[in-house]
Amino acid sequence: MYSARFPEKVNTLTLAGSPIDTDAGEGQIKEFVHNYPMSFYEELVAMGNGVLKGEFMLRGFKNMHPGKQYVEKYAELYKNVDDPEYIKKFEKFESWYEYTIDLPGKFYLQVVKELFKENRLVKGEFIGLEKRLDLKDIKCPVYLLAGERDDITPVEQVLNAEKYVGTNKKNIKKDIADGGHIGLFMGHKPLEMNWPKIVKWVRKHSRAEA
Repeated sequence: MYSARFPEKVNTLTLAGSPIDTDAGEGQIKEFVHNYPMSFYEELVAMGNGVLKGEFMLRGFKNMHPGKQYVEKYAELYKNVDDPEYIKKFEKFESWYEYTIDLPGKFYLQVVKELFKENRLVKGEFIGLEKRLDLKDIKCPVYLLAGERDDITPVEQVLNAEKYVGTNKKNIKKDIADGGHIGLFMGHKPLEMNWPKIVKWVRKHSRAEA
């Protein structure tokens, strides 16, 4: 959105796990958004006294994979109870994952309605800072990174951005990482194999002569 609003200020754009075309692909988030009325989401915000409580969001994410979240990960923890390094990593991740922050209710409802239900961004109908945003205004080099097993943002929702930005096709790089949504940023393989390539790509397209 920032790149479309202020294209002259952005030299390169990397989109990782970003739900740009929210009507693309198949996933539970897309299914939930289209099957539940806005009143459902408005009630969630009302229950949080004007905010979407982090605990509500966390519960929703966990219920996408109840077996893994409520049984399997603890069984795996028990199997590795004598491994101090495993315990340390488990505790570090859980201390982050279990404390999801609250979101402003107005922001959350706008995202649900205008971006996920109505897909306004790719349709050129989303208003940002009093201006209708057109992704065609993005002309800088674009790197698209999707997670092969991303259950939050299907691969198509990320890679379809290629159809809407104004960047020359030769300056669009598409990549699929071995991992899920969180794994794109924290997984061992993406951190070793994908992000170093992105850094080199950004540097290549950010030199003065470029």
